[in-house]
Amino acid sequence: MYLGETLFEDARQLRRKFGDAAFFENLNQQGGDDGWGKSSYEKRWDVTSLEDAMQAAPGSDPRSQLISALQRTYFSSYATQAESNTEAFLPLDKGLQVVARHAKSLGYDAVLLFLDELVLWLAGRAADPEFVHQEVQKLVNLVESQDSRREIPIISFVARQRDLVDLLLLRDLLASDIATTDADLRAACQAVFDTRAADAEQLGLVPRHWPPVVQSHPHWLDDYARAAGDAGLNATLDDAIAELNDWIDKLDAARSDDF
Repeated sequence: MYLGETLFEDARQLRRKFGDAAFFENLNQQGGDDGWGKSSYEKRWDVTSLEDAMQAAPGSDPRSQLISALQRTYFSSYATQAESNTEAFLPLDKGLQVVARHAKSLGYDAVLLFLDELVLWLAGRAADPEFVHQEVQKLVNLVESQDSRREIPIISFVARQRDLVDLLLLRDLLASDIATTDADLRAACQAVFDTRAADAEQLGLVPRHWPPVVQSHPHWLDDYARAAGDAGLNATLDDAIAELNDWIDKLDAARSDDF
């Protein structure tokens, strides 16, 4: 979610409040002299050009021109455009709040997110425990908002049976990575579990501590079999559970200087 989206949402609210005539009259005011003289050309905004710019790709000229015009005329406190013309992102939790508000304005009762292969995404940076810990904390926002003002629920569906396959692939990948030791990986896992446990306690939930115990459910059988087949794994669901718990035991036995 780009920071400009919040600017556009606020602009839509002002347009509804003031009406098109007053809104566009102010938006089309000429900019002042910035020391280089007044611009010889100022874009004139109307309903069509406004909506086109709002739908344009981040960093494109129409979108950047609209952000600049809105900042100049209505939202001088916004700092959404960097000198490089690269538009900034909202923090994930704030972005989800904006998504929820927008979805509600369209008449929806909830937002559903279908997420897959999260473990494989993290596996690409497994040699960097700090990165893994940082990104996992962002994913926590998918289920636990730091802001109670989400206007409709955001529901995340994560295919845990596919995570079993991803974890087995990750285990094999890390086994060939001499830069990442079991102690390093255990330290990253421990940090994530400690943070999640602390969050759970603050919310009055039961904390889950390291090491975890991997378990499966009967309805995972078919989806797991398809995922394992696609990945070229021959392990059954029961075999996968056993192998992952053995791997966790192995990691838990490892120690770094911090543990």
